[in-house]
Amino acid sequence: MWPAKRICPPSTWASKAEQILWHLDNSDGDDRRFRHEIFRQWPNRIAYAVAKTYLNRHNTHGLSEANLFLLDMQEKFKPANMALAWNDDDLVSEAERASKRCREVLELYPRHIDEVLRLLLGICKGYGLDATITDTDTVTEKEPHIRVGQTALTVTGFIRRVTDRDSRWWRRQLRSLHGRYVEAAAIEVGLVKVQAGIYASDETVASKRQQNRRNRRILESMQAVSEDGECLSLAELSDLTVSNPRIRRAELMTRARGFEEVAKSLGHVAEFYTVTCPSRMHRSYAMTGTPNPKYDETTPREAQAYLAKMWTRLRSALKRRSIEVYGFRIAEPQHDATPHWHLLLFVHPNHIDTLRALFQHYALQTDGDEDGAKEHRFTAVAIDSNKGSAVGYIAKYVSKNIDGTALDSGVYGEDPIEGAQRVVAWASTWRIRQFQQIGGPPVGPWRELRRLKGSGPEGKFSDLSAAADQGEWQAYVTLMGGPFARRKDHALRVARLWNDQPGQYGEPLGWQIKGVQYGNLYIPTRFVQWRIERRPLDALPLERIPHADFENAAMPEPSSPWTCVNNCTPTLPRHDETVLLSAAAKKYEHVG
Repeated sequence: MWPAKRICPPSTWASKAEQILWHLDNSDGDDRRFRHEIFRQWPNRIAYAVAKTYLNRHNTHGLSEANLFLLDMQEKFKPANMALAWNDDDLVSEAERASKRCREVLELYPRHIDEVLRLLLGICKGYGLDATITDTDTVTEKEPHIRVGQTALTVTGFIRRVTDRDSRWWRRQLRSLHGRYVEAAAIEVGLVKVQAGIYASDETVASKRQQNRRNRRILESMQAVSEDGECLSLAELSDLTVSNPRIRRAELMTRARGFEEVAKSLGHVAEFYTVTCPSRMHRSYAMTGTPNPKYDETTPREAQAYLAKMWTRLRSALKRRSIEVYGFRIAEPQHDATPHWHLLLFVHPNHIDTLRALFQHYALQTDGDEDGAKEHRFTAVAIDSNKGSAVGYIAKYVSKNIDGTALDSGVYGEDPIEGAQRVVAWASTWRIRQFQQIGGPPVGPWRELRRLKGSGPEGKFSDLSAAADQGEWQAYVTLMGGPFARRKDHALRVARLWNDQPGQYGEPLGWQIKGVQYGNLYIPTRFVQWRIERRPLDALPLERIPHADFENAAMPEPSSPWTCVNNCTPTLPRHDETVLLSAAAKKYEHVG
């Protein structure tokens, strides 16, 4: 708060942003109070960056112009119902308030489903969530959905989530939104670039590290218990999956090597392409760090959508010309967080010229006449197998975007491990998929087969199982019909079974992977069912034993574990709410 009497120097209480502007004031201190009320809503680094621009505006155009600039920044950096300066505790408190407001709506209109949905959607939109009712259901055949962003929820499931007393759903939504707001503001003021925080701002990187520590504590405090009584911590199980960077990197390199071997056997060649965004989507110049005057405030998420749309058009053009490719796409940030793509593609030699021409055409469709577009928007490299392998060519890109292992330095000279952490924070904040396989059979059946450790019925299935167990992606692709085989022609597919058991929010758990399907034969790969529960204190690592400040609010209650074996649906706080949810399910049962 602003001190009633300025009896102490500002350095003892004012932020750095306020200190560098302290001398710019009238006699009664109104300008200082005006700036204080704005700066206190932002993280210190963002406020300081804005203050430096404010000082420059004041010196060149005067106080009035500088204050108008600050008001413009306030409007631009003011997320709905939140402040950029909030920490995680503030977000948790706001999530609880949002959940309480939604429960009050249920109490106010206990039997009016239309009014309840209208008000609940209004609360979501008030926080900046894109929430709408869909008339057409493309996910299940049960009922229509409330679509929140890209996630489709049943009407009943949506109501249960927004009114959950634990406010877990609201915490996830607000953390995600707030992270994007902070990062967009940091990009706007030039805190994301080589000369400041490469790939992601320091605030976002620190927040993601805190989140990772919080998630790790939760995983270590929970355990999976099998029907036979075997206990494993969720942290141990997580380390055995592709969420482990080492395993993720190894699997990607195995699949890339397999594709290269397939290409050699078929006489295909490898091409390495790089596609970038128009200059108006870049905030800063790499060499100097100065602002790009063409920047139109495009966020990395929007730039990624631009690249995806370009790729969709290109795929359609390739399909019309019967040109098929396979390989991998890697999305990574440039120094100022604007994404660009690297593609390792394998193609028939006769199609190379057409493929390059189409890439060039679609990459230049937007602002293709600007300076440097033809040189930098699309670049192609033919990989000569006599000089090196395709896998070796992309190895550094895979490592750079996972954990930085075996790299001496990053593209801009940054520490590779630190750079990889910042890239992962960037991808997590903007919800950008870093790696995507193009063509070839899906990896899902491959992962399920690896659970069998080479066992299974004799014949082709046995060969598939052995290929997966031995990490031979080439043999797996060949046995599945080759890199261009359609899904319906694959010899193997993942087998899913519908589970009607209610989950955390009262909805059926839905389709769950249970094994693989080979022709008319179902082969189970998951033989044990597990339940999730809290670990006893004596089983926790000493440093993980919770204290008074441990974040229990982010953990499931021990009385209601959410598992595929023993699900306990939370009891709604009022009988009228149960009636309302039943009415919602009944009313929308046949819509769509």
